[in-house]
This record gives sequence, structure tokens and C-alpha cells, in this order.
Amino acid sequence: HVLHVPLISICLAPAQICAPMKGPFGVDTDNSKLAGWREIFEEMHKRFYRELEEIRQNLLDLPNIMFTDQWWEDHLISRNLILAASPHFAKPVGKYDGALTAGFIFYEGPQWREWCPDPDLELFVEQKPSPLVLSFSSLPLQDPRRVMEIHAAAAQKLGRRLLVQKGWAGFEMEHIPSNSEKDGIMLVDFLPHDWVFSRAAAVIHHGGTGTTGRALRNGCPMLIEPYGNDQFF
Repeated sequence: HVLHVPLISICLAPAQICAPMKGPFGVDTDNSKLAGWREIFEEMHKRFYRELEEIRQNLLDLPNIMFTDQWWEDHLISRNLILAASPHFAKPVGKYDGALTAGFIFYEGPQWREWCPDPDLELFVEQKPSPLVLSFSSLPLQDPRRVMEIHAAAAQKLGRRLLVQKGWAGFEMEHIPSNSEKDGIMLVDFLPHDWVFSRAAAVIHHGGTGTTGRALRNGCPMLIEPYGNDQFF
């Protein structure tokens, strides 16, 4: 504002502007199911304005109007908004319909540039029929053992091996059912999704934007199991 530099907002969650809820900043104030989330949101909101006030007092001469939700909606949401998703996947609606849908953002971690799978992983993924991949990425699970049991049984019924990314879900070797076929399940840590999705029969995931984008880019069929937030979109 002080330097007259345009502000640009980049939205990483298509649900926020492609299926917006009622109320300020997308919060449905009439939905009792969102009461807990709304309390967290309101606390974050207060902190944001406290930090902004500190900046205003100590560093910059900002106008008081910037301390209203309407100002931020007018300057950061309605204008100069970029949606980081494919236009074939999502379309902004309502007051957001002027947003630029610029395509998914893919962060290419430098640690993957010279990455190669170890022989066991390569054999597991490359042999036919192609395996299924279970990847919940940054989603914690309350009962990873039960989730593992269900997917292990499903994969076995389909005659497919199952590659499981531990991620934040907390999957461990001890969660693999004792009646699972030997060598039918492999647990792995972080690895490049482009590599594994381009070789998998399908990926089972929680509906995260990043995982969805990677699977689409590699033509990998998806089974989405949403747990919360924007994953249902």
C-alpha cells in the first residue's frame, strides 16, 4: 500500500473460490458443524489484526480501513487473485470468477534431481501387474492400523500389491495384517510422486490438492477418500 506495489493472492485450495461457503472469508456462520473450526479461524483473525497493528504503529503509516474484512476482500480476494489449479479441474465462481486459473504449482524438490529408487523398490513397482499406491501425505490418522487393514484386504482381493507411503499417517510395519500375502505390501518414506504415479495402477489418497495435481499430470487413476477440510471438493 505504501509503495503502491500491487498485491497478488495465490490460492492453493480450489474449494475456497470454486465452491465458496457463505459468510466473510468463506466461513458459513450458520453451520453448527463448523463451530470448532470457526473458533480457530476467529482467533487467527484476531492475531492477524494484532500483528498488522504492530506493523502499522512501528513501521508503516497504514490507513485504518485496512483493518476491515471488506478491505481485504476488495484488494486481496476480488482482484489480483491467482488460483493454483488447472482450468480443466476447477473454475472460480461468484465474486471470485475474475480469478486467473493458472494451473497447478509443482514444487520440484532439489533432493529428487539425482534420485534413483533402490533395487527392492524398483522391482516392487516395475513388475506387473502394477501396484496400487496408498498415500495420505500430510494427513494424520487416528487409527492407521485399521486403515492399513482395510486397504491391504482390498488390494489382496484385487490381486494387486500395495505400496504404502508412511507420511504423516503413521503407517508402520506392525500395522500390516498377519494374513497378508508375503511381499504384497511395501512401506516407503518420501519419494518423488511423479516417479511412482507414472508407474502405479492407481493411487488412493485423501484428496489433497498437491497429490491430485501430481496424479492428473501423470495420468494416474485416483480413488479419493476425503477426511476433512477442502478434501471433499
